[in-house]
Amino acid sequence: MLEFHLPDEYSDLQRPRIFNSHFTPKCLPKQAFEKKCNMIIIERNPKDILTSQYHHWNLFPQFSLSWSDFLKSVYTNDRNVSSNWFFYQNKWSDFLSSSDNPCLVLKYEDIKQNTLASLFKLADFLGYPREETFLKEIQEKCSLDKMRDMEKLRESGTEIVNSDQVSKLYRKGVVGDWKNNFTVAQNEQFEALLKTKLNGVDLMQIKRDWPRSSFVDVLRNKLERSSLCKLRLSAHNLAIEKGRHLGLPTNERVCNVCKSGEVEDENHFLLFSQV
Repeated sequence: MLEFHLPDEYSDLQRPRIFNSHFTPKCLPKQAFEKKCNMIIIERNPKDILTSQYHHWNLFPQFSLSWSDFLKSVYTNDRNVSSNWFFYQNKWSDFLSSSDNPCLVLKYEDIKQNTLASLFKLADFLGYPREETFLKEIQEKCSLDKMRDMEKLRESGTEIVNSDQVSKLYRKGVVGDWKNNFTVAQNEQFEALLKTKLNGVDLMQIKRDWPRSSFVDVLRNKLERSSLCKLRLSAHNLAIEKGRHLGLPTNERVCNVCKSGEVEDENHFLLFSQV
């Protein structure tokens, strides 16, 4: 999480670097805008967000509010408790409406309903189209159970654990859990609040045209992907023959990617070849 570490801790990370954050645009590093970094924004039903937040905060002994009192803090704009979701949402709406940064807005509910389709969108946005088999592996590794397992293996994991040292950070990960907390009256009150607190802009409705890499427009189906792969491999091998493949030991004229017989990653070609 970007806000939990000092800037110096990120300087040695392998590039391209990936950060996640709860910051508003104003609080993000200025380089994110100067360098037109790709931004991925995840939207979710605010009632599910508040439900998740309430259960998360209840993991801490110092948090002693009841559900009703917690909602009151949201209604009264107590930023110390509710973190002011409305303020946060409006700031990102303003940013998306005025910025030319490449941004992709995904809906949590859509990700849950069709994870694979969301992964295709994400890969396309980042300029790294991938085969369905590869994306299915990602889908499986991003399941809630897998994320819980990974949390156990991290050297510096969350300290929010139960008596069996099982992470409680990942609770349910479902859509519509708010119905188990909100009463009918609370739901009606919150829906009315949404209309008055927001600027009336739905992040999902803001049209964004992000810059695409030159490869993305070509890689539209498996046949085109296969054809481009062969072309890239041919150019890659030519670079080796001409001695233009950078980073190769002089006594070994082939790298691990070359050995695989396919060079699907354009960054490998661009990084290690001068043609």
